[in-house]
This record gives sequence, structure tokens and C-alpha cells, in this order.
Amino acid sequence: MTKNKLLVPLFIIPIVLLLFFILFSTSQIVTFLDILFYLGLILLVVGSALLIIQEGFFTAFLKNSRRFFSAVNKREQAIQHGEGRGREGGTYVKRFPFLTSLLSLGGYYFVLSVAASFVVVYFGR
Repeated sequence: MTKNKLLVPLFIIPIVLLLFFILFSTSQIVTFLDILFYLGLILLVVGSALLIIQEGFFTAFLKNSRRFFSAVNKREQAIQHGEGRGREGGTYVKRFPFLTSLLSLGGYYFVLSVAASFVVVYFGR
């Protein structure tokens, strides 16, 4: 419930600021839209990178490289055989609970800035 209480102002603040800039200072609206665009783009890139990590894209690469280097290293094979453990180790899964909020907020800022930029370009300042 507290996550929704935090997200609602983050969705409303850009619209209020955009209306404020339209009513009082039209020369600063382009700068505000640029900042909003870059902020949305950064949130989308960071959220996408975290999504790739969360879904385990690099897990197969890490597992195969670990298997390769343990097969090459004869001492490691002897230690594993002596301890009686197998080659496969436990898997580590990292979950980011804020990922959906981050991606949706980044997408919202991105779409809002692009739509407002179209309005500014086509209807003038």
C-alpha cells in the first residue's frame, strides 16, 4: 500500500509542473521536457539492466565458465572428488521488488515528455 502512495505523486508532479511552466514561463518548458525525457530514459535503461540481471541472462555464462575452469584445474577436481561434492553449485537468484515501479515510472516520464514535445512543436510555444 505504501508503494502506491509513493507512486501517485511521482506520476502527478510532472503534469503539474508542465502546466505550471505552460501558464507562467513558456521559455523554460523545453528545458523541463528535456530533463523529463532524460530522466525517463535513464530510468528505463537502469530498469532494463536490472530486469536482465533478475531474469538470469548471465547465469548460464557464469555456470559454464565455472564448469570449464574447474575441469581445467586438476587440483580443484581432486578437492571436489575428495570432499564428495558434485560439480554443480547452488544458484543465486536476485529479485528487485521495485523493478515494475521503476520501469512504469520511466515509461511514463518518457511518453509524457515525447507527447508534450509534440504538442509544443506542433502548436507553438
